Amino acid sequence: RKFADEYGISFEQYMETWTGAKFDQSVPPRYKRLGSEVALALPEGWDDHAEWTMGVGSDENPRCYACVLPEEEAGELVYPYMIWVYPSLMDRLSDLACQWVLAHEFAHIASKLRCGSIVIKGKPYTSVREGHYVEAPDKNIHEDAADKIALAWGFDREMQAFLIEDSAGTEG
Repeated sequence: RKFADEYGISFEQYMETWTGAKFDQSVPPRYKRLGSEVALALPEGWDDHAEWTMGVGSDENPRCYACVLPEEEAGELVYPYMIWVYPSLMDRLSDLACQWVLAHEFAHIASKLRCGSIVIKGKPYTSVREGHYVEAPDKNIHEDAADKIALAWGFDREMQAFLIEDSAGTEG
């Protein structure tokens, strides 16, 4: 709202432009709405180090509800990330549970933990600058950090809904 006020446009106009820039056309309206709701609930500055967009991942045998991957071309000060949602799995969840999934993915970005982009002798390595790689943190470290950040942001109810629905394997 602050940005819209500063530039003399309505919040609705700002959100329409923002949504068009953040969400690929392939993203169903439900996930644009939920992604926007979650992103707007996050603390100011959570993504100062990053630029993110959301798209629909290939629904052929998805292994997760959503994931976030760094884009190959990283800037010096801002890292681009792509959040992929998988509607074939996400559609099974309530809005509340989907909000947990999305908050968790945004938290991966906020954690600033880099994930592996190449594998050498069975271990993931991540690029820290062009041509220089270091061993990536363990996957459990990434997941725990994202959960802790999303909970610190206040997504407790959403996590509870997700845990119930995910363990039941039914729509909530």
